[in-house]
Amino acid sequence: SGVSKKLSEAAALKKQANAKKSELEVDYSKRNVQLNNTKNSLNTNKQRRRATQKEIDELEAQIRQIINQNVSVG
Repeated sequence: SGVSKKLSEAAALKKQANAKKSELEVDYSKRNVQLNNTKNSLNTNKQRRRATQKEIDELEAQIRQIINQNVSVG
């Protein structure tokens, strides 16, 4: 009958929708992992940059110290 045809169509559509939902959830998970990896590497880069900047500051301080010593000697 027409009713059972409609019911089976509805069931098929529901199955399709569930499959699509699963697919989207997997996609979302993958993107989330990528996003977290990107955030982590960004943070790592920031930490490296800070450490490098600290080294640069220390070297510049040493250079100033040497220059000041030479100026006062000279």
